[in-house]
Amino acid sequence: MLAEHGSEVRVDLDHWLVRGESRELDRQKYFNVHGNPRELNEEELRLVVDELGASFGRGLGRLSSVLAKAGEDPQRPGHANLRRLSKTPVARAKSSAPGELVESAHPFSYFEPKEGEAAGERFVPAGPEEAAEAVVAYLKSHPNPPRYFEVANELNVHVGHYRTDWDEACRLHTEIARAVHDERLSVMVGGPTAAYPAFELKDFTLWNKHMGPFIRRAGRDLDFLSVHLYTTHWDDKVNYRYGANTDAILDLMANESYLHTGSVKPLVISECGRGFRKGEAIHDEYSPRRDWMVISGANHAMFGLYRRDHELLKALPFIVLKASWYRSEYPYPWVLFHRHGEHWETTHLAKWYRFWRNAEGRHLPVTTEDPQLQTMAFSADEEVQVYIDNLSQSDRSFTLPIDLAKVESIMLRRLYFDDSEPSIEEEAVDAASAIRVTMHPEEAVLVRLRMKGPLEPSRELVESTCYGDQTLVPLGDGGASVVIRMDEGSDPVDAACLRVGVSRPRGLSQEPRVRFNGTLLSGSPKRRGEGETLLPDRFGVLEYRVPAGLVKGDNRVSVEYSEPGGRLATAALNVRREQEAAEATHERLLGRSSNPRAGWLATRTVRQQDE
Repeated sequence: MLAEHGSEVRVDLDHWLVRGESRELDRQKYFNVHGNPRELNEEELRLVVDELGASFGRGLGRLSSVLAKAGEDPQRPGHANLRRLSKTPVARAKSSAPGELVESAHPFSYFEPKEGEAAGERFVPAGPEEAAEAVVAYLKSHPNPPRYFEVANELNVHVGHYRTDWDEACRLHTEIARAVHDERLSVMVGGPTAAYPAFELKDFTLWNKHMGPFIRRAGRDLDFLSVHLYTTHWDDKVNYRYGANTDAILDLMANESYLHTGSVKPLVISECGRGFRKGEAIHDEYSPRRDWMVISGANHAMFGLYRRDHELLKALPFIVLKASWYRSEYPYPWVLFHRHGEHWETTHLAKWYRFWRNAEGRHLPVTTEDPQLQTMAFSADEEVQVYIDNLSQSDRSFTLPIDLAKVESIMLRRLYFDDSEPSIEEEAVDAASAIRVTMHPEEAVLVRLRMKGPLEPSRELVESTCYGDQTLVPLGDGGASVVIRMDEGSDPVDAACLRVGVSRPRGLSQEPRVRFNGTLLSGSPKRRGEGETLLPDRFGVLEYRVPAGLVKGDNRVSVEYSEPGGRLATAALNVRREQEAAEATHERLLGRSSNPRAGWLATRTVRQQDE
């Protein structure tokens, strides 16, 4: 559907965009599937890798199997038998394809269950030091070690099931990270791989119980922080995460790590998208609409996370291969393949990968004033790609101005729910001076512009983010304030956006007065996404444009409401500086082939022949 009106989406073709050190889209960062390629036959593997353009991003639980096989060292009680561990066939039999892999260990790899909990036949190291020794030996013997190692999957919600506490959990992460670093392994270690990050619950009791202490105690030794982000559905209600709430969660983690580790720890989002409460019909009963909910949830998460590409190592929408391990009369909701008789066929989730199959190129600046639209843009060779995501549950329109003198052809790719199933369509478009589209609820659109020549901007905009000197400041009678310090010796900025993370009881006013270095910021703030969490406090980020001339070395941000209550959780200043464009090709920028999947099939075939 073409629209007569709508918010403008503007792409700047005169500048490249540089986020931190990121100059172009890294497909291995975003377009992944959870699982092991050995679950697939050759035809299925070719479909996933070549047709869908997916990487194998994450595996779960190998460490516990290896420890069970290795057992205890009879000469060193409490320690794993390292000789047997290094020779166990389990690590080799379950190796994954090469790539930027995330591996997550089960919490029961390290801890004994409490009385009444199922234990099984296995060996558990005596403590954090013994566990660290075993992990190092496991990684050193691994035929294809992961790039990212998450110490314990979702430990914050499972710690109560084991004979341990959060202090020991923090020490476990620290000991493993230090041991891996001492051995100079090419593996990054992180955690806590937290589930249910409802940090604001009961005036941030949940934050102060788990993530806050974790960052303060273990953060300095870790290479990254990890968390899972889901919008969760029941049959009759929804707890939203994407949009402003996700921004607030991740800003609080970044700000806290900046204050207590001296740097903003990068993020691994090893699961994100949409979840469904087990036992509810929406979880148990398959429908094409549920597939669409998984697809659109993956889009909402990815667009939002891309905005902090410079702080992100990996983002994996939760989509698995076959879930043949799932024991239930109901189909697993997040699978790429369903069994039909003797054969496996792709579900509608394959359409998510098909939509993104051609995404590549250098970052381009793209803006819109509509907070319900998320955007990204890239350019490679003679093509410009503009992606737009509708966060709203209703139709949304946009207008994309174009210079026809520079454009040879225009194609639209659309991914939406057509009242019966997820639909992906592609069509050529004739446009006069602008492309106008009315999007379906939660639709994603790709505008592909074939240019008459490659883009050659001579200037680039370099983006960076600075965080405040405090977090979780109470909003009293006089409001709250923090100071954001810019990097010493940094150049003047050309554009600035202030992100204010606020938690407020829902019964109180939600429109603050925000001052930046004493100047009242005018205009309504952006709050991304229409959905809300089900919690009593409204926790989200408000965004304000800041005149570049107001930005100094030390910048005081003041937030005040008509009545006290809640907290100023974070303040972050995102700035852009214009400079002469650096000359580089795609290969030189990444230091590897522009097709990171090249050689995977050949490698797998050789290994099978050897076996």
